[in-house]
Amino acid sequence: CVLAFVAGCAQTGKGGSGGGLTGPSAAEVVGDIAPPAGWQANESPKVFIGRKLCDHIDGDAERYLTSGFRSAAVCAWSPGADNTAFGSEDSLIVEVYEMEGPRAAFAIHSQNRSSSLKTAALGDDCCYGPGCLDFYRGKYVARVMIERSVGGGGKAAASSGAAADTEHSDEALVMETGKRLAEVLDRVYGVREPSVYGSEAGSGEGEDMVCVNEERRLLEEELPISRPTGARLPALAHVLPSTWKVAGSEKYYLGIANCTLGAEEMVEAKYDIGGGLVSVALLRFDSACEAESAMESLLVGYADAGWAAVQRLASGEGRAFWAFDRGRPSAEPELALTDGSTVQGTAVPLNSMCFLQGPHVGIAILVGTLPNDAIPRAALLADWLRAAVE
Repeated sequence: CVLAFVAGCAQTGKGGSGGGLTGPSAAEVVGDIAPPAGWQANESPKVFIGRKLCDHIDGDAERYLTSGFRSAAVCAWSPGADNTAFGSEDSLIVEVYEMEGPRAAFAIHSQNRSSSLKTAALGDDCCYGPGCLDFYRGKYVARVMIERSVGGGGKAAASSGAAADTEHSDEALVMETGKRLAEVLDRVYGVREPSVYGSEAGSGEGEDMVCVNEERRLLEEELPISRPTGARLPALAHVLPSTWKVAGSEKYYLGIANCTLGAEEMVEAKYDIGGGLVSVALLRFDSACEAESAMESLLVGYADAGWAAVQRLASGEGRAFWAFDRGRPSAEPELALTDGSTVQGTAVPLNSMCFLQGPHVGIAILVGTLPNDAIPRAALLADWLRAAVE
């Protein structure tokens, strides 16, 4: 997390997305998908409801529970007798997590995203790599994984120089299985077509169609479509500037137990501004008063870390601070920022910028040491973010 050095200021509590969304349970979703060719189900899916999730992912369950978890279903398929590409101990794992709503689902999914993974037009946002695939659709998070036993046989494992072929076949298998899962969820939300996505497209009558249309309406309200990617992201993530942003770096957190400084929701992203990276976090609180208290806690964190925080006047009613490492004196009397302002008598390099704007607190922290000519771009990035929530 961007704000690890002040993580101790975070509060605990219940998170979630609310809304009381309808739709099938995780077990019903998994029950509608059959194993791909060459695989077989040897046992019924395991179902976890509420805190029983700890039995499945002990040590990480709290992140799900405090984000609005409802139920999960997990099935493990084994290779059939004619499946020579995999060993008898290998497994194809399918997991479906039912959350309270789309924001809660994206929160869990986003924390598995990585700029090193590929993306696909599957669900509302999808990332995948060799042997793993993760996507979310509405209030569901779907995950497909291949677990190969160590030295576990199979034609690919026995052949010399077969690593590339194994990687390719694993990737194809998780994508095929992911598409099967997406087809099941499309029956709830409608086929994923960006031009009509979230509309009332489709036909039918009765209670089932009412539920489908209500799901679509709530999905549209909670997660507007992101252009040009077509992915659905929470409104807070749409605020992030697109310039210099590292693709796939956005991570979203929901609920005060998961957000730094006790925010209600938080989004993070990385930016390559030339010469180095900047980690950006935007936090939303229930009120401007809570945001101001969080800013004060943040400034205390700066002071405890030995940083000097200098207030800079900002346009509008917001307040902006620029924090510097006191242990590295500047050879220059002042630092000129891109917006034309200057900070007098400080030290460089600049370590962090933060702002308070209404119920929002924004933080930009430089990763490593950036050259001085990159610092104005980092300052401009923070100003863009502040202006977006003004």
